[in-house]
Amino acid sequence: MGFKLKAYGRITDKETGKPISFAKIKIFPEDLPDTQIGTSVSEILGRYYLLGVGEGRYILKISGKAVDGREISAEAKVVADKEKIINSNIEI
Repeated sequence: MGFKLKAYGRITDKETGKPISFAKIKIFPEDLPDTQIGTSVSEILGRYYLLGVGEGRYILKISGKAVDGREISAEAKVVADKEKIINSNIEI
């Protein structure tokens, strides 16, 4: 079994800059975009963790509510390597 990362980042509202608390995150490998491999939920400050993902490219499908009550959703691509997660801070 390969090295597993504890990937993390932050989700914010691109209109206000405020964190998106309790956003639902579905995790998909970029090469298998219809195969969900995990889920996560952002915490009160908008931070999320992707536990147990290996090196690779992933698509995150994110949905939640902004502070003003707007329903928001987005897809974001992230890349995990041995050292870090690239594109881990997401504005939606």
